[in-house]
Amino acid sequence: MRSAFQHLLSQGEKGRGGSLALIITLAFALVLALSVASGLWSATADHDTTPAPAELAGFRLIGSVAGPEAISEVNELHGTEIEIVDAWIGQYQQGGTVWVARATSELKARELLDVMVLRIQEGSSPFKGLTQQDFQGMPLYTVRDARQIHFFYQIGAQVVWLAAPPGAEDAFLAKAVHEVS
Repeated sequence: MRSAFQHLLSQGEKGRGGSLALIITLAFALVLALSVASGLWSATADHDTTPAPAELAGFRLIGSVAGPEAISEVNELHGTEIEIVDAWIGQYQQGGTVWVARATSELKARELLDVMVLRIQEGSSPFKGLTQQDFQGMPLYTVRDARQIHFFYQIGAQVVWLAAPPGAEDAFLAKAVHEVS
């Protein structure tokens, strides 16, 4: 039994034009399929290399940056270069965001946290209503802006800032504290 490809090639001159069109169409479809597969693999590979959890409290990760790009974004948010050695940012559905900055030491992370608290207390930020509470044995700060509630805290040499999706603040916070350490 001959393959369909061999059959098309064995046709006379009249069938060669149709055969050539079919071969070109098949080749184009193959290139297109490989391109799509490569794009899907790249998107999956990017998510595999991020330290951001793929999901927090039912909110799916929709974007992330890490390393030098995240350090640059953290510095831009602060309006100055802060002393951090690593960072990552995870963006989640419905406005949830996690920023994690790693300082050179636990003491340095505490200093960074203290500076953030001081700047908010001075009123030199868009955040209002600063409160501190104990959450699972650690100091946790809460602020709000025009859209949502934010939490920030220190774990070891890391300072973590969360922008919680409206209406899911408690669940997002609890899951982030558990998963981001």
